[in-house]
Amino acid sequence: MISTELRILCLIPARAGSKGLPGKNTMNFAGKPLIAWTIERAMESHLLTDVVVTTDSEDICEIARQWGARAPFLRPAELATDDSNINDALIHALGFLKEREGREYDYLVLLQPTQPLRPVGFVDESLDYYFRYRRSEVNNLVTIFAAENKMAYLMEQSPEGFVQFLLVRPQNSVNRQSLPVFFFPAGLFYLAPVGKYLRDRNFYSPDAIGMPVSKELCADIDTRADFDSALSLYESLSKQV
Repeated sequence: MISTELRILCLIPARAGSKGLPGKNTMNFAGKPLIAWTIERAMESHLLTDVVVTTDSEDICEIARQWGARAPFLRPAELATDDSNINDALIHALGFLKEREGREYDYLVLLQPTQPLRPVGFVDESLDYYFRYRRSEVNNLVTIFAAENKMAYLMEQSPEGFVQFLLVRPQNSVNRQSLPVFFFPAGLFYLAPVGKYLRDRNFYSPDAIGMPVSKELCADIDTRADFDSALSLYESLSKQV
């Protein structure tokens, strides 16, 4: 059971600029601005205390408000460049909300707006997963998807041209079923206790819990090709419902 007294902040970071796909956060994705899909998933949550968009764009602020999120400030320009660190933007948002609005939170959730394929109910399912499987109150949570088991055969080559296995040491033969399972970051949901996040500036802590998700949900739109691929996948998934 998740305590209703916990204050959980969801931050959605969305810059106006993008080297790979300029203006992607406001592009029409299946009838809605791309960022609206993430705001919608956040706003349907029964467990989040606050949903805030951090952006340097007035247009994105307006879209955020239209879809129910708060956008109480414009992110400073120096925190919205192609080289800016996302952690700086999140910490700036936490600082603004505390200093200007007197709002403090127990947990921080990060939802990237470039992931429009989260299913209905995904946010609360992720929160439920965290509180069910965490080992302590200071664990983080990240989403992951399984790599192909051939990943276990990853090799590196030395400057001299010699090769060696990095992850396993196969002998003459290896039963594929006995290979270890490896994962990639999925990027659909991040959670950390606020105090710990402010200290470590990282969701991928050594004690981060991994929540497995389907690879087909992971869009991670950064280029036009990513956008088109995600839209095609969305249309395919919609036909299956």
